[in-house]
Amino acid sequence: GENMLLPISTSLPSYFDSEMRGEWNAAIIHTQVKPELLVHLRPWWAAKILMGAMGGHVTIFADQGVDNKVAAIARDRGARFGALETDEFQLHLLMGDATPRNELALLRTAMKKASTMSMVPFQKLLTAWETGDVAGIRALGPDSMSPAERKAMLDDRNSAWVPQIEKMVGEKRTFFITVGAAHLVGP
Repeated sequence: GENMLLPISTSLPSYFDSEMRGEWNAAIIHTQVKPELLVHLRPWWAAKILMGAMGGHVTIFADQGVDNKVAAIARDRGARFGALETDEFQLHLLMGDATPRNELALLRTAMKKASTMSMVPFQKLLTAWETGDVAGIRALGPDSMSPAERKAMLDDRNSAWVPQIEKMVGEKRTFFITVGAAHLVGP
């Protein structure tokens, strides 16, 4: 939470100079990301959301995510559940090279891109997932990432999960595992 959110009395636009205000407006108009979703976020996290919007990813509140819905169902049924990764690991992965010193520059770069780059429509990604279009998911997910991003976000994580999943398969219990669609395409 505290690494992702600004202090309650601070808003993201309060850090902007006049050039950034223009880029902010252009990025919001172009991506259609609701500004109220961004105004209380740390600059690095707002930058990630804007760049995700360019790739067709829709920002939703955490409780609307599939993993949280599945966890709620599991709790309601009295099932035990866990995670393949810690929250701290995921936060570190999301932050990437962001630091308090460079995060405003990362946001400036993201806003410039988000105000001009062509966008992947979310509907395209959703349709590929709904129809089992593996090539479409690959093109909109892994193939749209830089090699370093794909390695960190997908390949390394998938490799780390294999021993955990192999152990689960050997147990005499039922497991249900949820992962993002991009984890399921490729070798």
